[in-house]
Amino acid sequence: MGEHELKATAVPQGEKTMRDKGCDDAAEMFNGDLVLEYSEREESIVRWKLDLSLVPMMLISYLLSFVDKGILSTAAVYGLRTDLRLEGQQYSWSNSIFYFGFLIWQYPNSIFMQRLPIGRWIGSMVFLWGVCVAATAGVTNFATLAIARFFLGVFEASNNPVFTLLVSQYYTTQEHALRACLWWAGGPIAAFIGDGVSNGIGHFHGALGRWQYLYLIFGPITMAWGIFLFFAMPSSPMTAWFLTPRERQIAVVRVSFIFTPSKAVANVLGIAKSYRNEESAV
Repeated sequence: MGEHELKATAVPQGEKTMRDKGCDDAAEMFNGDLVLEYSEREESIVRWKLDLSLVPMMLISYLLSFVDKGILSTAAVYGLRTDLRLEGQQYSWSNSIFYFGFLIWQYPNSIFMQRLPIGRWIGSMVFLWGVCVAATAGVTNFATLAIARFFLGVFEASNNPVFTLLVSQYYTTQEHALRACLWWAGGPIAAFIGDGVSNGIGHFHGALGRWQYLYLIFGPITMAWGIFLFFAMPSSPMTAWFLTPRERQIAVVRVSFIFTPSKAVANVLGIAKSYRNEESAV
């Protein structure tokens, strides 16, 4: 493949700039002419930086989502059903109601994640579901448990769509499947780690019920992770703090260079138009 070269004419003087048209700083990254040459080695370095930064963030988030929504089954073993006096199908409904919130929030989430800085959005959602997990330690009956589970589903609903969008922003179509598999691996890892940790926590003895300690420990962990994501997860390749200015250019161009240089130019302009300016969005 050798050197890639992307060519386009500069924006003529006197016309509106990309910023004036409501686009972000993408065009300015290319000094106005959208011309960039880079080697396979440079592209490989960018890809490795993305893999070592973004993929672990997505994997850990996915792992926590599986652990947090699965605490209920362990909590039931350690006295939750007895303490809350759950009867009949109430325990089953407390499991199912999570997915009502998950389903209802899909459409609003698809709007917000396009209109708001995606890194800020997913960080906020992770923090809020951590709040729901911690708050579950204070539920006293089926009604309050159902409310906590419903909103846990609401806030966890952002995970899959946001990570799918992030993968499409940073990786070529040929690279999507492997990266998706890597963050999906958080599910089985959560089953392995979460059950062991939950079993250990369940042997705590104190003033509270053993099941409450599960929520009081895992909830703050997720909240702390959400705060980290809020500041660490970049909302676009153009704001990726772990890339140099040139590497950011390569990150934008390499996902746009799909068919021909002319097609790539059109894609770069489309990317520039789709990335929201963080300051204006906030």
